[in-house]
Order: sequence, then structure tokens, then C-alpha cells
Amino acid sequence: MIKLVASWLWFNIFWLVTVMKGGDALWMAVVLLVIGFSFLERSKAEYTAVLAIALVGIAVDFLLVTTRVLQFELYQYAPPWLAVLWMGFAIMCRVGLKWSAQLNSAVRGLIFSIAGVFSYVVAMELSGASFGVALSTGVFTLASVWFVYGVLIRWVFIDQLKPS
Repeated sequence: MIKLVASWLWFNIFWLVTVMKGGDALWMAVVLLVIGFSFLERSKAEYTAVLAIALVGIAVDFLLVTTRVLQFELYQYAPPWLAVLWMGFAIMCRVGLKWSAQLNSAVRGLIFSIAGVFSYVVAMELSGASFGVALSTGVFTLASVWFVYGVLIRWVFIDQLKPS
């Protein structure tokens, strides 16, 4: 339980630093990311799952920026700090979101959908990003992406998350 609480606290600090400071504090985000790796089990499967989650997230965000669903004031494409943020989220998935593997896929997708949209909207306010499409289209797109992400995330580490 302590590891769960510590990982949630770590991720929220990491998220705030990365989103609020962006490229100006990339070094700090990387230091926090290294600390985050201490929450993981030392196994190839664990690191592979983190890398898979992060790469999918980076690719999806790149697609959202390329299609102008998301726009960043200072960047034509997704900013570099977004990749670091995805690595941190992937660590959080492995440590702090294991409980969600036991949920029905639709329920987990709905939870991820709501949390994902909320996180992006808050992050956009803090980081100078915006929707490049109508608000309703942006929210619907993010909700759909995060619903699918919530369903698929169980598949990414199904062997690791079976209840003991």
C-alpha cells in the first residue's frame, strides 16, 4: 500500500513539473523519471511493458498533434517533454494502476476516458496547448482514444496483473 501511495504522489509531482515547466525543466522531469523507475520490478517484462505503453502514447499524441486535434504554442509537433511524460505515465500504469486490471474492460475504458480528458484539459491550461478543433470534437476524440487505451492497457500487461 505504501508503494502505491508513494507512486501516486511521485506521479502527480512528476506530472506537474513536466506539464507546468515543459522544456524549461526537462532535466528535472528526467531526474524524477529515474526515481520513478525505482518503483518497478527489475525484470525484462516490466521494462518491455513500460516501453510499449510509452511508445503507444507517444505515437497517439504525435498523431493528435499532426492532425491538429492538439496544438502547442511553441512547437509545430509534439514537444519533447511529452515523450518524457509518457514514460512516467507508463511507470504509473505498472505500479499505480494495477487495480484497474480487475475491472470490466468497458468500466476501465470509461474511467480512463474521463481521467484522460480531464488530464489533457488541465494540462492544456497549464502548458499553453489548445485544441485545434472544436471543443466538443477535441473532447470526443480524446475520450475515444483514452477509452481504447484503457481497454488495451490490460492486454499490454495481462500476464503481470493476474490476481495472485
